[in-house]
Amino acid sequence: MEKGRMNIERIETAEELLEDMKECFLNGTSLKVILISYLR
Repeated sequence: MEKGRMNIERIETAEELLEDMKECFLNGTSLKVILISYLR
């Protein structure tokens, strides 16, 4: 059960990251900036 919840949280985080990447692509923001903020 715990493992399943972890996976869902991971997927949600990945979806958020993809949304941010899309926005940044449209805004011309560097992907490196986003990735650094996610890795902190």
